[in-house]
Amino acid sequence: MKTIAYIVNSLIQTGPIIVLRDIIRYIDRSKIRPIIICLRHESANNPIIEEMNSLEVKCIYLNYSLWFLEFFTKKVADKVLSILQKEKADILHSHCYHPDLIAAILSKDIMCISTLHNISKDDFTFLKGSVVGNYMNMRYLLNFPRIGNYAAISNIVADYYTSYVKGSKQIRTIYNGVDLSRFQIPDKGEKQLLRKRMNLPESGKIYVVVGRLFSRKDPLIIIRAFVSLLKSCRIPRDCFLFFVGDGPLKTMCQKAIGTESDNIKLLGFQQNVHEWIRAADYSITASHSEGFGLNYLEAIVCGNPVIASDLPPFREISGTNAREKDLFFPKGNQKELEDCIIKSLTYTLPQERVTAIRHRFSSETMSKRYQELYEELL
Repeated sequence: MKTIAYIVNSLIQTGPIIVLRDIIRYIDRSKIRPIIICLRHESANNPIIEEMNSLEVKCIYLNYSLWFLEFFTKKVADKVLSILQKEKADILHSHCYHPDLIAAILSKDIMCISTLHNISKDDFTFLKGSVVGNYMNMRYLLNFPRIGNYAAISNIVADYYTSYVKGSKQIRTIYNGVDLSRFQIPDKGEKQLLRKRMNLPESGKIYVVVGRLFSRKDPLIIIRAFVSLLKSCRIPRDCFLFFVGDGPLKTMCQKAIGTESDNIKLLGFQQNVHEWIRAADYSITASHSEGFGLNYLEAIVCGNPVIASDLPPFREISGTNAREKDLFFPKGNQKELEDCIIKSLTYTLPQERVTAIRHRFSSETMSKRYQELYEELL
């Protein structure tokens, strides 16, 4: 029995934490004992924590502030090392900024693996602004090469970091996966039942946007495009747009909705994302940068066409090349987005593509590939 220690900032339901949950959910517990070291505090009423408890996964909370993590990283690393020694951990598997900085310090004491979840420069500057974001990116790129072993969530992420990893060490790609038992393709009857139970319009077309309301996701361009189409009568009045997620742009989004609040709604954070996607007809993502695009994948495996900014990770998932227009639009281009929304009303997602994507990108496959990596390193 080998012990894998996963280190994360917190267990809040975000893309990297969903990936971690699914790695643990499908891992062979006869061979691997997983534990989670959470650098920050335990959050109340958290379904991921509840599931980890039900799976009898030990979770250790260190309750550090972001300020302490940033300026006393070595002290935090010393504390983490003492936990690893006590738990007799064989591998430290880190996810995201502070955990990766700690893994870089501890790589001389324990075998470390980092899952590379993003394009650091894009993610940090969109999230924290130019000054703080560039500082974080510089610190990250100076330190992460010491970790030693890496799994990128897409080829585009692997290509971005390859030039920073010296010597013979390579970055392998392990695609994120989706829990196919939750993200199923609904038939017409199931969709109607979901809409009725969730108090959604039972007729008409529903578009759903899943993700944080902040600049990198660009929710404002989606709202402006939808408002423009409704006001100009270029889409029917029985078209509805729902945002599943919260964030710093919420007030601006509500203001942009204006008089179209009957057709466009901000729902805030929702635990049952899979049900919102299954109840919808289409999904939209206007991201300016993505390491992978988990919400894009979740919609596709449910059989929903996705209107998406033309980013390499989305092409990587869909298996389409740049010559195939589908429902892709140039990022930041509202007119092209509006054209794609109109086109979507008569667009059918090829069933063979959905089947192939469901086969390639399952959580079970992802977890198996991580277990193969652990066994290779041990």
